[in-house]
Amino acid sequence: MEADPELKAIMMETKMVQGDTLTSTQNSVRAIKETVLVADKTSATVTQQGEQLDRIEEKATKADANASDSYKNARSLHQYKGFFSVSMKNWFTGAKKRSEDDKLATKTRALDEETVRLGRRAGKELPGLQGIKEDGPSIRSSDDPIEQGIDANLDEISAGLDHIQMQASTMGAELDRQNVSIRRTEATTEHTKYMLNSADRKINEFV
Repeated sequence: MEADPELKAIMMETKMVQGDTLTSTQNSVRAIKETVLVADKTSATVTQQGEQLDRIEEKATKADANASDSYKNARSLHQYKGFFSVSMKNWFTGAKKRSEDDKLATKTRALDEETVRLGRRAGKELPGLQGIKEDGPSIRSSDDPIEQGIDANLDEISAGLDHIQMQASTMGAELDRQNVSIRRTEATTEHTKYMLNSADRKINEFV
């Protein structure tokens, strides 16, 4: 018995829609893969930037320690001021240095606390990879290869979106951490500047 023409037309239209959907999801998969590559590359760049900032902060800390040593050495010259005919002026008192030290310690402590808060927040906000199926592909109710292809593409799109979301959250947390690192380096550098200026003026008292 020949199939109903109307039903046949509906089935043909359904197949056309399925074909268009398959093509559309294939295009989406390609776009997602390209976006994932960009996200991964950007994430790697952000990580490298963070490592560079960490090295800069470490160098700034060492420079500050050296500047503090220079300050102490210059200040110790005052014990010999009686041997010089020039009038010694105590431009920078110990109280002022303690004030600068306390200022740096307060800023550093606050930034350390902010780093801890950011770490906790990042841990809570990091998305789970719920869209990625670790137990293999889901069971399909249809044996139609087109429908299976569409379902497989949708799974891949979902997994790709999860990956992109995870990378975005990770990069956001890392950039927040880097912002704190920059502010800590600025505070340390400001303290170093004071130490060096103080040491320079104390030494110039003997010139």
